Parts: sequence; structure tokens; C-alpha cells
Amino acid sequence: MSAPNGPLGRHVAPALDEARLERQRAAVAARVQPRGGRTSALAGAAVGLSCVLAIAALVARRERPAPAPGTVIETAAGGETITLPEGSRVQLEAQSRLTLAEARAESVRLELERGGVTLDVVPSSRRPFVVVAEGYEARVLGTRFSVRLDEGGGRARSIEVEVTRGRVRVARVGDDGDVRTLGAGERWSAPLGGPPSDAA
Repeated sequence: MSAPNGPLGRHVAPALDEARLERQRAAVAARVQPRGGRTSALAGAAVGLSCVLAIAALVARRERPAPAPGTVIETAAGGETITLPEGSRVQLEAQSRLTLAEARAESVRLELERGGVTLDVVPSSRRPFVVVAEGYEARVLGTRFSVRLDEGGGRARSIEVEVTRGRVRVARVGDDGDVRTLGAGERWSAPLGGPPSDAA
């Protein structure tokens, strides 16, 4: 019979006793165990830093710096958020188009041409904040609200204003006769090209 390491030896299982198994476990454990707590801590810190940098890069890509008056912002599939010079935050939905017509400490005017926008407006008793969309304007002093243009998708086009916090005044541009004032939790919509509906 040939030696255990010869051609037939590879088909014969060696005798395994508890001492041999314990030596193999110890050898495997020595190979996979880190050489010290410091190496493990450094590896964890490196992974954590990588995650923070990746998240920061994503946020930086999604939030633009404060735009100048006259800037037109168009969003693709993901939408994005901008911060205006006076501190208010504007979150555009996907497939939206917004023009920053005016952005001063005394007055802010945005013109929504397509899609939707949610605004978190810094309160100010001196600064009117107006969003114009399809002949309607939503005017506010300090609140969180959204304005959306519904392109229809087989239905009639419409405009919708929804207030999350504070109060918003909605009227046709240049017409103070038909005014709605919405409070938190209220929503108003109107078909475009027709008379406005009452607030829900």
C-alpha cells in the first residue's frame, strides 16, 4: 500500500481526534482574528467616514446654491432642493420648471411653469412671498405649503395649493375679488381655463 501522501492517500481520510481538531480551530482563529482592537477601530472609522462622504456628495448634488434672480430651474426625474438668499427652502418635484423672478430681502416672487414645488418660507412680516402659476398667485408671510400644476393625463389640467403650516392667500393675478385664504391642513384647487373650486 502506498504512503498516505501517495496517489491513494488522497482518497483516505486522516484520523481526526479532538486534539487535532482543536489545533485546526486555533490555526483558523489566529488567521481571521484582527491583530488588535486599534486595527478594528481604524477599519470601522474608515467605513463610517466613507459613508458620510458618500451621503454628503449626494446631498450636495441635490441641493443647489442660492440662485440669482432670473434663474430658471428645471428638474429631471429626481427633483431637487434650493435655498433662497433670505433662507427659505424650495423643494421642486420631478419634471418641474420654476423661474426665480425676484429674490430680495423685501420681496420674493417665484413663477411655476410646470410640475410642483413645496416651500418652507422663513417668517417675515415685511417681505411678501408669492408663487405664481397659470394666472393664480399664492401669497404668504411665513409658512410651509405646496403649489402643483396637474397636467391632466387625460383629465382637465388644474392647479392645487396645499398648506401644511401657517396661512396662504390664493387669488387670480390682478383680481382681488376672488380670494381664498387657506389655513394649515387645507387644500384648494381649480381647473385651469375655468372658474376656481372651493377649498376642501
